[in-house]
Amino acid sequence: AIGAAGSTAWERCALGLPSIQVVLAENQRIIAEALSAANAALETGVSSLITTLSDIFCGNSANIPVLKKLSHCAGKVTDGCGAQIVVSHIQRVQR
Repeated sequence: AIGAAGSTAWERCALGLPSIQVVLAENQRIIAEALSAANAALETGVSSLITTLSDIFCGNSANIPVLKKLSHCAGKVTDGCGAQIVVSHIQRVQR
């Protein structure tokens, strides 16, 4: 997937979807840097997107190992059950 490094980045991680994230606003930079450091997504700028895509998808093996690693690491970032976890904590506090 290719997407902005905003809130949808967490949705891609919950799906274990290998992604290239583009910082479109300054408030997205911290997310992009954190996911990049966790090997959960590749970070690129708008001006270098074509080069990044070419690097990943052109060549003999089309960098399948890179995509698999991104998928594996992204899936470790979040399980997508955050709302359920919050509800369970609220219910415990109310008891």
